Amino acid sequence: MLLSIATLALLASYVLAKPIQRDDRKSWINATEFVQLVQQSDLQQGAQRLQSFADAPDANGTRSFGSPGHIATVDYLYNTLSATGAFNVTKQTFEAYTYESQGNSTLVIDGRSPAISTPSFSPGGSVSGTVVPVDALGCEAANFPAAISGAIALVSRGECDFGLKVALSQSAGAVGCLVANNDEAQPDNADIAITLGEPTRPEGQYVPTVIVSLNEGNAIRQQITSGSNVTASIEVFGSTRLIPTTNVLAETYDGDHDNVIVVGAHTDSVPEGAGINDDGSGTITNLEAALNIANYRITNAVRFGFWTAEEVGLVGSEYYVASLNQAELNKIRMNLNFDMLASPNYYYSIYDGDGSAFGLTGPDGSGQIELLFEQFFAEQLQLPTNATEFDGRSDYGPFLDRGIPCGGLFTGAEANKTIEIQAEVGGEAGVPFDINYHEVGDTIDNLNYTAWIANTKAVFYAIATYANSLEGFPANNATFAPPVKRSLSSKEFIETGCHHDMKRTWLI
Repeated sequence: MLLSIATLALLASYVLAKPIQRDDRKSWINATEFVQLVQQSDLQQGAQRLQSFADAPDANGTRSFGSPGHIATVDYLYNTLSATGAFNVTKQTFEAYTYESQGNSTLVIDGRSPAISTPSFSPGGSVSGTVVPVDALGCEAANFPAAISGAIALVSRGECDFGLKVALSQSAGAVGCLVANNDEAQPDNADIAITLGEPTRPEGQYVPTVIVSLNEGNAIRQQITSGSNVTASIEVFGSTRLIPTTNVLAETYDGDHDNVIVVGAHTDSVPEGAGINDDGSGTITNLEAALNIANYRITNAVRFGFWTAEEVGLVGSEYYVASLNQAELNKIRMNLNFDMLASPNYYYSIYDGDGSAFGLTGPDGSGQIELLFEQFFAEQLQLPTNATEFDGRSDYGPFLDRGIPCGGLFTGAEANKTIEIQAEVGGEAGVPFDINYHEVGDTIDNLNYTAWIANTKAVFYAIATYANSLEGFPANNATFAPPVKRSLSSKEFIETGCHHDMKRTWLI
């Protein structure tokens, strides 16, 4: 069972009740000097360590949460940080849902078998029925006509998360669901990796679900519009279960624990690969920052959060933030999140905290974090940067939803590099920033150290700057209301085609 609220409160108090310990033999941190500690050899050694966990005989090439490779990653972080003596290091263990595919799903439409993909957390089962299109994008109960009852719902991707569409389909009486992709760049591609998110939600239960391509979805709708009766049969093989998993938290003993900088990265990969870029790169960068900051005196405490189960919906970071009461949340002055820093066909992107590029602003202070990164890249590294949408679709999302200023860096995922970005940083236009994204190729052999070193220097600079001083930085605004409602229990892993520089859009 999941931990009780009382247990969560007890755990939160244990994690956060730390003495202030100062070692007068240490020098005060200086951001410019701290940046000089970044070494490629340290990043390489860290990446090799994570790769070795995935390559272990029982790990099957992955560090997905719950796997031996992920357990080894968690233990390595815990033991390495504990050995410094500079941190209060704790494990936060809880249960989360995992999904196991048990065979290839099938779809038959009027005797045809089009290409499909199966979302994680789709329940297993075999269903048949008439296909009935859903109005609009299926994000509201009113979109589902009465004819859905006993039928298979056809709903288009977009606007809200997949899980909501499927749950509303079931609530309206559908026995199954077809989700049509909306990717105009790949209209015939149905092979997309998505998840419905954890299977318990108030809108309804899940029904057997498969994903079809944009062209297939359009063809089905056209048949129905022309008056044809379309029937389909869906068979899905998969099961869901709860397993234990663990966040690792390490807070400096030094520094003011009423003014905390939270620095995060996720420790899990997808089942398909080792995840050495996604997000081994952020994990190792943050670990190196922690190991080096252990040697300095700081004004403000730094709490490193190594989050589990990001790849199934920000589960670890959401669980942690939910365990904190408002008084503890108010002590967190900001969250810095680093997810994918070494993409092979990289670009340098910064979370758009002030909303100037995409119109989604964050709590007061988010724009200041963005500006700090922009100035560092421009003035210290002489490198161009782009904005990435500030939509909470990585582990900073749960912090953003609680009114905490956030910021971070990202080097790109499956979206293609544009000609404009190629002109800025080189690489190959028309090719994904990370062609190995969520694939078996995300290994130590496919990291770009030019990007990784530059980003790690920016990470070191930001952490040292804010650990040294928060002068001029706003207090936590507990009344902040996020501009966009996000469902943190589900995500998908494919670019919408709307924004070339998003890591992933797991909501729509």
